Amino acid sequence: MIVKTRTQTPFIQLLGTIRIKINPLNLKIMKKALKLTTIVLLLIFSISCERDDSELNIEPTIESTIEQKKNITDSDLNYKVIATTCDILGSSIACPNQTLTYIYTSNSSYSNVTWSYSTGITIISGQGTNTATFNFNPGFTTGYIQAQGQGFEVCSETIYLSCGNDDDDDDDDCGSINGITQLNVLGNGFVKFFIPNGSLIVNSGWSNPTYYWEFVCHSTGYTVSSNDVQPYVDLSNCTGFWDITVTVTVTNAQGVQCSFSRTEDYHPGGTGGF
Repeated sequence: MIVKTRTQTPFIQLLGTIRIKINPLNLKIMKKALKLTTIVLLLIFSISCERDDSELNIEPTIESTIEQKKNITDSDLNYKVIATTCDILGSSIACPNQTLTYIYTSNSSYSNVTWSYSTGITIISGQGTNTATFNFNPGFTTGYIQAQGQGFEVCSETIYLSCGNDDDDDDDDCGSINGITQLNVLGNGFVKFFIPNGSLIVNSGWSNPTYYWEFVCHSTGYTVSSNDVQPYVDLSNCTGFWDITVTVTVTNAQGVQCSFSRTEDYHPGGTGGF
């Protein structure tokens, strides 16, 4: 009987060794490593894409923010301009013993108006409202009236007053005085003054004129005043000429008052008056 034996060459032994090294366990480890590598690559790709999208959206976001800030700023500026507008309607000419009315107006709503004023002025009525009436005491020369409206916003306005010519050109719309004349029939120091017919011009929309006369001796400063339409004044106690001013105040349908005046020099005695 013949027995055959099989011997392996070194090359075949090497192949057997390789097959042993690449066994199922090693293959499983390699598959996991490949899967992990694939996941990492996918994550990197995803992050890169999101970054690109974010960079693309930066410019519109900045433009939108600027536009929103611009709109808020414009709205805020417009609101402030409207809310802080106020005024006092009335004459800036005020003389002793006169009673004048002033009106506070504003573009902002207000629930209370506080009136304040300088020495020589007395409020008669209207504190806390938008319409106030004041009396100007004897000896008043200059002063002010201030009104402050309180509501959603606070706005105050001041009008400065004096007994003389009004610098406000708007008052030319209410009237004018074209002359003053006098009558001294007795020949003594008592002289009657008046505005001659046709010389007092009261424009349409204004009525109810009131008068204030002031006579100032130029050399001594001695002063006489009157609220009469045609005052009868003793001018014998002044050796020089007189500065004579007449102020007329008129009222419109809304209760707003407007004043205008005229001043002339008067030379009593033999110089022939005006």
